[in-house]
Amino acid sequence: MILNIVVVLGGLAYAGYQVFREKQALRREGEARAATASHPSTADRRANLPIPTAGGLSQVEVSDFLHISGASLGFAAAGALINPLYTLVSVPLTLYAAQPMFRTAVR
Repeated sequence: MILNIVVVLGGLAYAGYQVFREKQALRREGEARAATASHPSTADRRANLPIPTAGGLSQVEVSDFLHISGASLGFAAAGALINPLYTLVSVPLTLYAAQPMFRTAVR
C-alpha cells in the first residue's frame, strides 16, 4: 500500500518537474526573442516557426491528453486509497493517454 502511494507521488513530482522545465525553456525562448526583436529579419524568421509539441501533436491535443492522464492518475490513486474498483477505470484512461507514445514507438 505504501509503495503505491510512493509511486504515485513520485510520478506527480516528476511530471511537475517536467512541466516546470518546459515553462522555463519557453520563458527563456521568449526572452531571447525579445532580445533579438531589434533585428527584424531574425525576429520575422523566428515568429514564423511553429511551436514544437510532443510527438507532433497540436497544443489542444496535448492539453486533452494531459487532462485524461490526470483523471487516470486520480482514479488510480482513489483505487489505491479508497476502493480497488477505481483502478479498473484508470486502466483504459491510461491506455488512451499513452496513444501518442505508442504511435511514436511504432514509427
